[in-house]
This record gives sequence, structure tokens and C-alpha cells, in this order.
Amino acid sequence: MNFKHESCGYDYVDDLKPPYASGCRTCALRAMASSPGYASSNRLGLLTPAYRKALEATFPGEDVRAVHAQVKTTSERASNGKVALL
Repeated sequence: MNFKHESCGYDYVDDLKPPYASGCRTCALRAMASSPGYASSNRLGLLTPAYRKALEATFPGEDVRAVHAQVKTTSERASNGKVALL
């Protein structure tokens, strides 16, 4: 299956490790969705201080809860095979 970055337009094949493009929002969301901070927050059902700090640093000036919802959607899409995280 082929995937296309939604923001930067880079195409890749799922049997290759997809790259993370600097400045690409989709790549940043994928990176956050595969991070230990997201996993911990998801497991605990709350935004941990470390995960919140990572969201604020990666998406400065944006609403943390809204960005978290986007990360969660990205993670769910990965679980359904619609996007590759790593």
C-alpha cells in the first residue's frame, strides 16, 4: 500500500520506514502518536506533564487539547492501517 504525507506530499511505500519531514504537520502528528508520552497519556486517560510539554514545544501557540485530539486521530488511523507511524 502507498501512503502520501497529507502536508508535505511525500509518497512512500508501507514496507519502507516512512521518513519524517521537517516542518510537516502530518509527520509531527505521526511522531507524537508513536511517542512514549502519548502512550502514557493514553493509558492513563490524561495529558501527562511531559506529554503536554512535548505538545507545546512541537505545536507552539496551539490549543494542547485540540492537538492531542489530532494525535489521537492519527494513532487511531494507524491502528486501522490507514497511516504508518514508524
